[in-house]
Amino acid sequence: MKASVQGEVVLLNTRTGQYFGLNVVGAWLWEHISSPITFGELVAKVVEKYEVDLEQAEHDINAVVGSLHDAGLIETTG
Repeated sequence: MKASVQGEVVLLNTRTGQYFGLNVVGAWLWEHISSPITFGELVAKVVEKYEVDLEQAEHDINAVVGSLHDAGLIETTG
């Protein structure tokens, strides 16, 4: 379950009852990972949109995706 609040997103894992909040950038990521996308494609989009360096984008995306995966909100492959 997802709700948007002032550009941020609040997610609920309905199996566990655990809530998860995403800031504006996390909400943007959520929208882009709701369809299949490779990590490299996601990094390229973040670098372009937010004008951050490649290493920072990779680090930040790994952190968000890892947290979403650990919370049972997404599945990853590879």
